[in-house]
Amino acid sequence: MGERWFYCMAYLDSGASASVFQMKVAKALGLSKRAGQKRFITVGDGDQMPVFYYRLRVRFSNFVFWAQVGFSEALGTGFNIIGRASFFERFRICFNDHDKVLTTLRLF
Repeated sequence: MGERWFYCMAYLDSGASASVFQMKVAKALGLSKRAGQKRFITVGDGDQMPVFYYRLRVRFSNFVFWAQVGFSEALGTGFNIIGRASFFERFRICFNDHDKVLTTLRLF
């Protein structure tokens, strides 16, 4: 059986330690809260946010790998976030604000 991919946009955030997506993405993937590992992370204002983590196969910058991805109903940004864990250690990422270009290079 072939692989099916779920396309989802997210902001790449070098200031975020973890990747957190809106819970509606988890529902679209058929993930249950009960199957995830519940943890609390501290957000920018110091509050604690419950996040349900899963180990998922992801495709980023045309590469497929396993990543730790969290989902939360309390994500208040209105957009999904790709943080450093599972992503930044696999890629050299360059934010070029002058030219408004993001470049990624796979490290291994």
